[in-house]
Amino acid sequence: MRKIIVVLEDNAERIAAMKLRLEDRMPMYDCFFSDDPGEIVEVLTRRKGDVLAVSLDHDLFDRADGSTEITGMDVAEFLSRTEPEFPVLIHSSNAIDADRMQRLLAKNRWSVTRVTPFNDTSWIGEDWYPALRRAIGKSAMPELVPNAEAIAD
Repeated sequence: MRKIIVVLEDNAERIAAMKLRLEDRMPMYDCFFSDDPGEIVEVLTRRKGDVLAVSLDHDLFDRADGSTEITGMDVAEFLSRTEPEFPVLIHSSNAIDADRMQRLLAKNRWSVTRVTPFNDTSWIGEDWYPALRRAIGKSAMPELVPNAEAIAD
């Protein structure tokens, strides 16, 4: 099964821009987009070993049901109860709640990067995609072995 990038996002324009960028630059990976934290958790559970990265929005006000109770924190809380296995990006303009998500995940040893949306969707190409690419690359790098010379002897 192919690796997958999972994105929690509710805004159709952002989703279209993110999909376009990922399909153009990372066509070798599957992508899953949803505005439903429950669906995101289900995919993260079902495809646990295939997840390359996850990107989470906090506020999901553009959902069809208009709920303000359902947020990206639901996914962050789920992840905080599991072992870290892939990088997490938080892409939210809600600084207070994005900080809460980041602190919760970092406290539980997750690698977390923050991106703040700006100027419609231009931030996706300028900040989000480069941050995603760096996070994926960093997680793929083997950890350096301290004092490797001593091991070689």
